[in-house]
Amino acid sequence: MLGLDPLPHRIELAREKTRPNLSFDVGDANDLSMLAQSSFDVVVLNAVFHWLPEKTGPLRQFARVLRSRGRLGISTSLNTPTGGDDGDVARAGVRRPLPRA
Repeated sequence: MLGLDPLPHRIELAREKTRPNLSFDVGDANDLSMLAQSSFDVVVLNAVFHWLPEKTGPLRQFARVLRSRGRLGISTSLNTPTGGDDGDVARAGVRRPLPRA
């Protein structure tokens, strides 16, 4: 399992809690060229996708690194109008392949 974050400080924090089957590296959703094509069964974004100013490039990158029939999971916490977290989670899955870049 690989965790990516664009901020080195967050990667340092993650590495402090690592386990043998986990690795962490600095990365950018717009450029996953350091990862081989079709090398992952699952790509998960937790509280990330809504922060990406441009969505198409990252979606193409995720499609590129996913194996055939791979899964993409996107989740984000939704806030209530009062500002509190109501616990709802929005989930999205890719049902058909995105065009490869």
